[in-house]
Amino acid sequence: MNSIVKFGVPLVLVGAVLYQTLLKTVIFTAAGVGRHVQPISDFPYDCRRITDPRLQACEDMWLSENTRQLFLACSESSARAAWMPKYIAR
Repeated sequence: MNSIVKFGVPLVLVGAVLYQTLLKTVIFTAAGVGRHVQPISDFPYDCRRITDPRLQACEDMWLSENTRQLFLACSESSARAAWMPKYIAR
């Protein structure tokens, strides 16, 4: 009985800390345990594809939950090399 208390309690404590710090995120986020997936038809919004040559270099977007507006961080395709230059080894 003494060895159970001596090794069991620290083992349970280490397991609880590992669960709270690492395993909980993996189980619920990555594995999707408890996640409810809704079909697109549940949402009353109409979506449409935007095709514009000026939007070819959009790298980031943000959707406003209140106004349902989509904000894009864009640039011209030719200017992309200026703000993200290739690494040149010398």
